[in-house]
Amino acid sequence: MTDECKLYDFLSARGDSLIHEWADKLSKRDRIILDEKLDRLEQGGPGACPQLVGPVYKHIHKFRIKGQVVMRPMLCKGPFDMDNEYTLLFGAIEKDRCLIPEDAEKRAETNRTTLSANKKRRRAHEQFE
Repeated sequence: MTDECKLYDFLSARGDSLIHEWADKLSKRDRIILDEKLDRLEQGGPGACPQLVGPVYKHIHKFRIKGQVVMRPMLCKGPFDMDNEYTLLFGAIEKDRCLIPEDAEKRAETNRTTLSANKKRRRAHEQFE
C-alpha cells in the first residue's frame, strides 16, 4: 500500500453522504477531531494510524476515535482499489463497549455490497467543517 490513500463517502440512494449526515449530529469539537484523524489516514495510509483502524466484521473496519463521544466510523478498504483507498460506509458511536446502533457493522457491510454493485454510490470525502 502506498503512503497516501484516497477517502470516499458512501452515498444514500438520494445521493447524500451517510457519514456527513452522521457527523452533523456530533459536536463541532468532535467533527474537528474526526477531520484530523481522517486527514492522518488519508495522508499516511493505514500505517500512519494502525492502532486506530481495525477489522470488526467481514470486510468492515472501524476507526477508533475518542472525543466528547467515542466515534466509530465504519469503513472498508476499496472496494475498487484495495491498496489505495478507503470508503466511509456508516457512522456509529460506542458507549459501554457497545456500538450505537448495535447493527452498525451489518449496515456498513450492506452499504459496501451496494457500493460494489454500483460505483456511483460514492464520492470523494470532504471535510466536515
